[in-house]
Amino acid sequence: MGGVEQFDRFIATFQPQRTDDLKPGAERYIGQRCEWEAAYVIEEGPYEGQMACMPVFDMPFAWTPECDLADIEHRQYAQSVR
Repeated sequence: MGGVEQFDRFIATFQPQRTDDLKPGAERYIGQRCEWEAAYVIEEGPYEGQMACMPVFDMPFAWTPECDLADIEHRQYAQSVR
């Protein structure tokens, strides 16, 4: 994918490539846009090498691979002043 880097925060549409393995309740979020944070690179399995992206707000799952997110829109955030 390569669209996001670790710790990026962005808006994207939850559009899973597979729906047969979703957590209960996750299907209601398909097609919804929300805020995500790129957390870490997945090291093994079918999503190896992709970013694990965590929803910023409560969802019935802790993370999803970057390939399950569409229409990624990076946001500019204010930086803290010291």
